[in-house]
Amino acid sequence: MLLEDQSQIESGSLSFQDSGLYGMFIGVYDGHGGRETSRYVNDNLFQNLKRLTSEQQSMSVDDIQRVFRATEEGFLSIVARQWTVKPQLAAVGSCCLVGVISNGILYIVNVGASHAVLGRAVKATREVIAIQLSTEHNASIKSASR
Repeated sequence: MLLEDQSQIESGSLSFQDSGLYGMFIGVYDGHGGRETSRYVNDNLFQNLKRLTSEQQSMSVDDIQRVFRATEEGFLSIVARQWTVKPQLAAVGSCCLVGVISNGILYIVNVGASHAVLGRAVKATREVIAIQLSTEHNASIKSASR
């Protein structure tokens, strides 16, 4: 059975060439109603980030918003092109929880209904404790998106 959810971890250079942007990218994509959207995000979001940081040679909140917008527009163009053959593509979606560390700055992006949770290791017991970072998990609720 095909899984709807996707994830990825990328470490090292966040861009092409020698822009000096090094860091880490972690993405978790929760599929809704099918795997098409989460698979598309998995295949394209990080690539869009690399392309943009290569062009800009920097990273900001605005840049990350542009990356998400470009990824969304890319999937919507596929839906529009394949509407007559695969109308079910219009009914699938994905929530995204993404973390990017670049130049000592941590960016967290929560799009859709994703939980933001931090895992903390306890040395004495060697267990990992989950610390909830958001009280709500649906980004459409204003208090969860702050």
